[in-house]
Amino acid sequence: MRHALAPALLLIFAAFPLPSGSEPLYETPAILTCPECSPINAATQVADGIVAVGQRGLILRSTTDGGWEQQYAPIRRTLNAVIHTGDDRLIAVGQDALVISRDSPGASWTLIQADPTLDAPLLDLWIGNEGRGFAVGAYGLALVTDDGGRNWSERKIDAQEPHFYAIREAPEGTLYICGEYGTVLQSRNRGASWTPLTLGWDGTFFGCRAGHEGRILVYGLEGMILESRDQGASWRRLETGSSASIYDATFLADGRAVVVGAGGTVLIETATGKFEHIAHPHRGSLTAVLARNPHTLVLFGEGGVHTLALADSPHFRIRREP
Repeated sequence: MRHALAPALLLIFAAFPLPSGSEPLYETPAILTCPECSPINAATQVADGIVAVGQRGLILRSTTDGGWEQQYAPIRRTLNAVIHTGDDRLIAVGQDALVISRDSPGASWTLIQADPTLDAPLLDLWIGNEGRGFAVGAYGLALVTDDGGRNWSERKIDAQEPHFYAIREAPEGTLYICGEYGTVLQSRNRGASWTPLTLGWDGTFFGCRAGHEGRILVYGLEGMILESRDQGASWRRLETGSSASIYDATFLADGRAVVVGAGGTVLIETATGKFEHIAHPHRGSLTAVLARNPHTLVLFGEGGVHTLALADSPHFRIRREP
């Protein structure tokens, strides 16, 4: 019997409500007057900007003048993750095991697959330069591709069927999947097999990020952040001074981490390894963060898009996107 979705996942989707299953799958998303104000779940860097995805088929692209434009989506289903592949394609996943793609800049988004009978959202994906990739989601859902995301097949990774929230590749090629029950899986053979790692915590991990020199962060409920600096062989807890759930993280050019989460939480790692809380006006849940350049962060979440400009001090100055 399937277990209930983790409370924090429900919290995220309470901010970004999923459409009713009775809505037509192929209904065109509404054209919004302020798409950058709408709930956003994920974003990725592309050659000339940022692409973000969110509620009810929302796809946004940054413009050269600093604004945002809505792109056509072939479906009206919530999108939870988007990536930019090595061959300049964009692929997004979401509700109903949905996969859509855009094959080249300027091309239209097309539907690759959707399977409402699975009754599970895809929450993240990864595709390597060789075309091998995985999409992961709720109830242990995992799909595999060997042709760059054009075709997918279901694969069992964990018999316990935990919710898989994120999949990431480390610079040396090791893969990590993280999820509920303290799940962190590692693969050193491009996903041919997966090894569970013991981190000493059985709460939910919502994300993981891999930096250079073997550094890995996994993060989740109640402000939990665990760090490994030896490619997952050992782990230690980082003190954040916050009990807010952490949903995403990024590394700055100097290697320091920035994490974001529930209640508008933004924490930046200092030179001493501690985290400082950044006070700012936005209080909605933040689900994604990107470093636009060495001096600017872009936040995405319940309230849409926000920009944080880094000052010379560890603090930020904030301005709302026009």
